[in-house]
Order: sequence, then C-alpha cells, then structure tokens
Amino acid sequence: MKISELKPKQPNVEVEAVVKVIGDEKNFDKDGRNLRLVSVMLEDDSGQIELTLWNDDIEKVGKGDKIRIKDGYVKEFRGEKQLTTGRMGELEVIEKGGSDSGDSNGDVSGGDSKGDSGEGSGDSSEGDGEDDSDKVEPEIEKI
Repeated sequence: MKISELKPKQPNVEVEAVVKVIGDEKNFDKDGRNLRLVSVMLEDDSGQIELTLWNDDIEKVGKGDKIRIKDGYVKEFRGEKQLTTGRMGELEVIEKGGSDSGDSNGDVSGGDSKGDSGEGSGDSSEGDGEDDSDKVEPEIEKI
C-alpha cells in the first residue's frame, strides 16, 4: 500500500517507506511507567506521513532506513494523518540507510506553548485494534 492511499481510522495497514526525519525523543510517566516517544517522517514515491514510535521501536530505526509497517493504524490529529503500529502492529527494518538511530534531523514532535497535552484528539479508538490505555499522545508540531 502507498502512503497516498492511507485514510484516517484505517486499520490493518501495511506500508514500506524510508525514514526521512527523526524527531527528538520525549519521555512521559503514566501510571508509574516511563514511556518514550519519537515521531519520524516516512516517505515513499507517493507522499509522506508521520509515524509515531514508542519505547523499544525507537532504537530499531535510523535516518535513511527502509522500513515496513505491518498491521498499522492510521489516525488523524489536527487534520493530519499519522501512522502508528498500535498494539498489534509490527515494525521491520528492511534495509539500513547508514545513519545511527540517534541521528536526529529536526523536531518532528513536541508540545506547544499553549499547555495543551494533546490527549484526546477526538478520534475514537473503538474497534481499531489499538490499545491507547498505556499511551499519552503529545501534540505534534509539523515540519
């Protein structure tokens, strides 16, 4: 499937794309657990989409890597499509691109000065296969 074909609230997505930009890591505490989040910009020959990486998936990817997302979920936040692996999805690195996973190339994600936590983006996650109970979704600044 191509990035341009993705629609909000679309489950069971499989996409192959190249990591173009890796944002800064954000850390959160929720219910006594430390959670980590990084947003990356993916690109294929049809377009771009932001991918949210959580915890262990962060170390798997580097700038320039070609990755495959299986059983992903597309959500919409502030009018922009975003891709996530959700609870059931998988991230696989198909081809390493030559940069370290710690090579940040811009701020893809982060909070804004309004103090809005970004939780509750208005999207219902019922039936989408994604378990949001252990995730805090920060606001995402666009590149």
